[in-house]
Amino acid sequence: MSNLPKILVGGPVSNHHEYCYESFVKTVKNLTYPHFDIFFVDNSQGDDFYNKLKKDFPESGRIPYHKNVKVRLAESRNLVREKVLKEGYDYLFCLDQDVLAPTNILQRLVAFDKKIVTGLYDNYFTRVDPATGQEVSRKLPVVWVKYLNDPLKLVTIRRDILESGRLIKVHSSGTGCILIHREVLEKIKFRWEDNKPGVDDVFFCIDALSTGFEIFADTSLRCEHIIEGRPVKWGEGDMKV
Repeated sequence: MSNLPKILVGGPVSNHHEYCYESFVKTVKNLTYPHFDIFFVDNSQGDDFYNKLKKDFPESGRIPYHKNVKVRLAESRNLVREKVLKEGYDYLFCLDQDVLAPTNILQRLVAFDKKIVTGLYDNYFTRVDPATGQEVSRKLPVVWVKYLNDPLKLVTIRRDILESGRLIKVHSSGTGCILIHREVLEKIKFRWEDNKPGVDDVFFCIDALSTGFEIFADTSLRCEHIIEGRPVKWGEGDMKV
Protein backbone atom coordinates (compact mmCIF):
# COMPACT_ATOMS: atom_id res chain seq x y z
CA MET A 1 0.00 0.00 0.00
CA SER A 2 2.87 2.39 0.74
CA ASN A 3 3.77 2.42 -2.98
CA LEU A 4 0.29 3.47 -4.03
CA PRO A 5 -0.49 7.16 -4.53
CA LYS A 6 -2.41 8.63 -1.61
CA ILE A 7 -5.70 10.20 -2.69
CA LEU A 8 -8.03 12.63 -0.97
CA VAL A 9 -11.63 12.20 -2.12
CA GLY A 10 -13.62 15.37 -1.60
CA GLY A 11 -15.44 18.40 -2.91
CA PRO A 12 -18.34 20.75 -2.18
CA VAL A 13 -21.59 19.33 -0.80
CA SER A 14 -24.83 20.95 0.37
CA ASN A 15 -28.44 20.38 1.29
CA HIS A 16 -29.41 21.26 -2.31
CA HIS A 17 -28.42 17.72 -3.26
CA GLU A 18 -29.90 15.97 -0.27
CA TYR A 19 -32.34 14.22 -2.63
CA CYS A 20 -29.50 11.90 -3.78
CA TYR A 21 -27.57 11.83 -0.50
CA GLU A 22 -27.99 8.13 0.27
CA SER A 23 -26.75 7.15 -3.20
CA PHE A 24 -23.82 9.53 -2.80
CA VAL A 25 -22.81 8.00 0.55
CA LYS A 26 -23.02 4.51 -0.92
CA THR A 27 -20.84 5.52 -3.88
CA VAL A 28 -18.10 6.92 -1.64
CA LYS A 29 -18.13 4.05 0.84
CA ASN A 30 -18.00 1.46 -1.94
CA LEU A 31 -14.83 2.83 -3.55
CA THR A 32 -12.34 -0.05 -3.71
CA TYR A 33 -9.04 1.82 -3.96
CA PRO A 34 -7.01 0.87 -0.87
CA HIS A 35 -5.30 4.17 -0.05
CA PHE A 36 -7.64 7.17 0.20
CA ASP A 37 -9.20 9.50 2.74
CA ILE A 38 -12.44 11.50 2.58
CA PHE A 39 -12.97 15.23 3.09
CA PHE A 40 -16.18 16.85 1.86
CA VAL A 41 -16.96 20.49 2.58
CA ASP A 42 -20.51 21.61 3.32
CA ASN A 43 -21.57 25.05 2.09
CA SER A 44 -25.23 24.93 3.18
CA GLN A 45 -26.89 27.79 4.98
CA GLY A 46 -28.20 25.87 7.98
CA ASP A 47 -26.76 23.26 10.35
CA ASP A 48 -28.96 20.25 9.63
CA PHE A 49 -27.18 18.92 6.57
CA TYR A 50 -23.72 19.40 8.09
CA ASN A 51 -24.74 17.44 11.17
CA LYS A 52 -26.01 14.66 8.92
CA LEU A 53 -22.82 14.69 6.84
CA LYS A 54 -20.60 14.40 9.93
CA LYS A 55 -22.30 11.17 10.94
CA ASP A 56 -21.29 9.50 7.68
CA PHE A 57 -17.99 11.30 7.10
CA PRO A 58 -16.63 12.54 10.46
CA GLU A 59 -13.68 14.38 8.90
CA SER A 60 -15.93 16.69 6.88
CA GLY A 61 -15.36 20.43 6.78
CA ARG A 62 -17.54 23.51 6.43
CA ILE A 63 -17.32 27.06 5.11
CA PRO A 64 -19.44 30.07 6.06
CA TYR A 65 -22.51 30.35 3.84
CA HIS A 66 -22.28 32.83 0.97
CA LYS A 67 -25.26 33.78 -1.19
CA ASN A 68 -23.15 33.59 -4.37
CA VAL A 69 -22.92 29.95 -5.49
CA LYS A 70 -19.69 30.69 -7.38
CA VAL A 71 -18.04 31.72 -4.14
CA ARG A 72 -19.43 28.73 -2.25
CA LEU A 73 -18.12 26.20 -4.76
CA ALA A 74 -14.64 27.70 -5.17
CA GLU A 75 -14.07 28.26 -1.45
CA SER A 76 -15.26 24.75 -0.62
CA ARG A 77 -12.93 23.21 -3.18
CA ASN A 78 -10.03 25.38 -2.05
CA LEU A 79 -10.43 24.08 1.49
CA VAL A 80 -10.04 20.55 0.10
CA ARG A 81 -7.07 21.72 -1.98
CA GLU A 82 -5.37 23.07 1.15
CA LYS A 83 -5.72 19.70 2.86
CA VAL A 84 -4.15 17.93 -0.10
CA LEU A 85 -1.13 20.23 -0.07
CA LYS A 86 -0.67 20.42 3.72
CA GLU A 87 -1.07 16.72 4.43
CA GLY A 88 0.98 15.22 1.62
CA TYR A 89 -1.63 13.69 -0.65
CA ASP A 90 -0.58 12.79 -4.18
CA TYR A 91 -3.97 13.42 -5.76
CA LEU A 92 -7.31 15.08 -5.21
CA PHE A 93 -10.30 13.21 -6.55
CA CYS A 94 -13.20 15.63 -6.87
CA LEU A 95 -16.54 13.84 -6.67
CA ASP A 96 -19.78 15.77 -6.95
CA GLN A 97 -22.64 14.87 -4.67
CA ASP A 98 -24.92 13.98 -7.58
CA VAL A 99 -22.40 11.86 -9.51
CA LEU A 100 -22.42 8.10 -8.96
CA ALA A 101 -19.09 6.58 -9.96
CA PRO A 102 -17.95 2.98 -10.53
CA THR A 103 -16.38 1.38 -7.45
CA ASN A 104 -12.99 1.06 -9.18
CA ILE A 105 -12.84 4.60 -10.60
CA LEU A 106 -9.75 5.58 -8.58
CA GLN A 107 -7.71 2.60 -9.76
CA ARG A 108 -8.70 3.28 -13.35
CA LEU A 109 -7.85 6.98 -13.29
CA VAL A 110 -4.58 6.59 -11.36
CA ALA A 111 -3.40 3.96 -13.85
CA PHE A 112 -3.20 6.58 -16.63
CA ASP A 113 -0.47 8.47 -14.73
CA LYS A 114 -1.82 11.84 -15.90
CA LYS A 115 -1.85 15.11 -14.01
CA ILE A 116 -5.54 15.74 -14.80
CA VAL A 117 -7.94 13.01 -15.93
CA THR A 118 -11.71 12.74 -15.73
CA GLY A 119 -14.43 10.20 -16.24
CA LEU A 120 -17.56 11.08 -18.20
CA TYR A 121 -21.02 12.07 -17.00
CA ASP A 122 -23.87 13.79 -18.80
CA ASN A 123 -25.82 16.96 -18.20
CA TYR A 124 -28.55 18.87 -20.00
CA PHE A 125 -27.42 21.74 -22.22
CA THR A 126 -29.78 24.21 -23.88
CA ARG A 127 -29.20 25.96 -27.21
CA VAL A 128 -31.31 27.83 -29.72
CA ASP A 129 -32.15 25.83 -32.83
CA PRO A 130 -31.24 28.15 -35.73
CA ALA A 131 -33.93 26.60 -37.92
CA THR A 132 -36.83 27.20 -35.53
CA GLY A 133 -35.54 29.82 -33.11
CA GLN A 134 -36.71 27.59 -30.27
CA GLU A 135 -34.64 26.45 -27.31
CA VAL A 136 -33.79 22.76 -27.37
CA SER A 137 -32.23 20.75 -24.55
CA ARG A 138 -29.85 17.86 -25.12
CA LYS A 139 -28.08 15.51 -22.72
CA LEU A 140 -24.34 15.64 -23.44
CA PRO A 141 -21.08 14.67 -21.69
CA VAL A 142 -19.54 17.44 -19.62
CA VAL A 143 -16.34 17.63 -21.70
CA TRP A 144 -15.43 19.89 -24.59
CA VAL A 145 -12.71 20.43 -27.18
CA LYS A 146 -11.64 23.46 -29.18
CA TYR A 147 -13.42 24.04 -32.47
CA LEU A 148 -10.97 23.63 -35.35
CA ASN A 149 -12.24 26.70 -37.22
CA ASP A 150 -12.30 28.88 -34.10
CA PRO A 151 -9.91 27.95 -31.23
CA LEU A 152 -11.76 30.33 -28.91
CA LYS A 153 -14.92 28.25 -29.25
CA LEU A 154 -15.51 24.99 -27.40
CA VAL A 155 -17.70 22.25 -28.87
CA THR A 156 -18.95 18.85 -27.79
CA ILE A 157 -16.90 15.81 -28.79
CA ARG A 158 -17.94 13.70 -31.80
CA ARG A 159 -20.05 10.69 -30.92
CA ASP A 160 -17.67 8.18 -32.53
CA ILE A 161 -14.82 9.46 -30.36
CA LEU A 162 -16.95 9.38 -27.22
CA GLU A 163 -17.91 5.80 -27.98
CA SER A 164 -14.35 4.70 -28.76
CA GLY A 165 -13.45 3.81 -25.17
CA ARG A 166 -10.11 5.59 -25.57
CA LEU A 167 -8.30 8.08 -23.41
CA ILE A 168 -8.62 11.42 -25.20
CA LYS A 169 -7.29 14.93 -24.72
CA VAL A 170 -9.92 17.60 -23.99
CA HIS A 171 -9.85 21.33 -23.38
CA SER A 172 -12.51 21.66 -20.70
CA SER A 173 -14.46 19.40 -18.37
CA GLY A 174 -16.60 19.44 -15.30
CA THR A 175 -15.10 18.58 -11.93
CA GLY A 176 -17.72 15.99 -10.99
CA CYS A 177 -15.38 12.98 -11.17
CA ILE A 178 -11.90 14.30 -11.89
CA LEU A 179 -8.48 13.24 -10.59
CA ILE A 180 -5.99 16.10 -10.11
CA HIS A 181 -2.33 15.67 -9.19
CA ARG A 182 -0.87 17.79 -6.39
CA GLU A 183 1.58 19.40 -8.85
CA VAL A 184 -1.41 21.03 -10.51
CA LEU A 185 -2.86 22.19 -7.20
CA GLU A 186 0.47 23.69 -6.18
CA LYS A 187 0.16 26.11 -9.10
CA ILE A 188 -3.59 26.59 -9.40
CA LYS A 189 -6.29 27.65 -6.94
CA PHE A 190 -9.98 27.29 -7.69
CA ARG A 191 -11.55 30.64 -8.54
CA TRP A 192 -14.57 32.38 -10.03
CA GLU A 193 -15.41 35.48 -12.03
CA ASP A 194 -18.72 37.22 -11.42
CA ASN A 195 -18.83 38.91 -14.82
CA LYS A 196 -18.31 35.71 -16.83
CA PRO A 197 -20.44 32.55 -17.22
CA GLY A 198 -19.43 29.36 -15.49
CA VAL A 199 -18.25 28.31 -12.07
CA ASP A 200 -14.90 27.14 -10.73
CA ASP A 201 -14.58 24.14 -13.05
CA VAL A 202 -14.51 26.40 -16.12
CA PHE A 203 -11.74 28.58 -14.75
CA PHE A 204 -9.78 25.62 -13.41
CA CYS A 205 -9.52 24.21 -16.93
CA ILE A 206 -8.58 27.60 -18.37
CA ASP A 207 -5.85 28.04 -15.76
CA ALA A 208 -4.60 24.45 -16.15
CA LEU A 209 -4.13 24.80 -19.90
CA SER A 210 -2.52 28.23 -19.61
CA THR A 211 -0.10 26.83 -17.02
CA GLY A 212 0.99 24.07 -19.38
CA PHE A 213 -1.01 21.10 -18.10
CA GLU A 214 -3.09 18.81 -20.28
CA ILE A 215 -6.58 17.51 -19.51
CA PHE A 216 -7.61 13.96 -20.40
CA ALA A 217 -10.89 12.07 -20.37
CA ASP A 218 -11.42 8.32 -20.19
CA THR A 219 -14.28 7.71 -22.62
CA SER A 220 -14.74 4.18 -21.28
CA LEU A 221 -15.43 5.43 -17.76
CA ARG A 222 -19.08 6.45 -17.48
CA CYS A 223 -20.65 7.84 -14.32
CA GLU A 224 -24.31 8.46 -13.59
CA HIS A 225 -25.39 12.05 -13.05
CA ILE A 226 -28.49 12.23 -10.83
CA ILE A 227 -30.11 15.30 -12.37
CA GLU A 228 -33.78 14.53 -11.94
CA GLY A 229 -35.21 15.32 -8.52
CA ARG A 230 -33.03 18.33 -7.77
CA PRO A 231 -35.23 20.72 -5.73
CA VAL A 232 -33.27 23.87 -6.62
CA LYS A 233 -32.27 24.28 -10.24
CA TRP A 234 -29.14 26.04 -11.49
CA GLY A 235 -30.01 29.64 -12.23
CA GLU A 236 -32.66 29.86 -9.50
CA GLY A 237 -32.43 31.31 -6.01
CA ASP A 238 -29.00 30.92 -4.41
CA MET A 239 -27.94 28.60 -7.24
CA LYS A 240 -27.99 31.48 -9.72
CA VAL A 241 -24.73 31.86 -11.65
